[in-house]
Amino acid sequence: MIEPANSVAVGASTAALIYLFGPGAPEMVLVLLASLVGALHPMAKKTFATGMAAAGFVLLWMATAAVLTGVAVWALERYLGVPAARWPGVVAFGIAFLSDKWPVWLDQIIDFALRRKTQPDEPNGERP
Repeated sequence: MIEPANSVAVGASTAALIYLFGPGAPEMVLVLLASLVGALHPMAKKTFATGMAAAGFVLLWMATAAVLTGVAVWALERYLGVPAARWPGVVAFGIAFLSDKWPVWLDQIIDFALRRKTQPDEPNGERP
């Protein structure tokens, strides 16, 4: 599904602001605030039965973003040479901003992996 232009613009501008002003803030504060701002966008698009369910959604994705940010920033610095101190807020925001899409993507990856394992090999050893 293609996002409306305004939500893409809001996401890109927020990520740019975090990138520009983020290095002056303590790292964990930046990660938590960026993940909070990122999680509020998909929360607004969903409907929840109670306020506690909405708060649980935000807390779940804030915690997920905080954990995955460390791994993602380490990989950016290790393999791409990007300075890690510059990116934690942007990465945390991106992970939380896309939180409504993660379950769909994980289902597609799992389906693809299971399909690859269960399809029989062709007689000449090639996969379709």
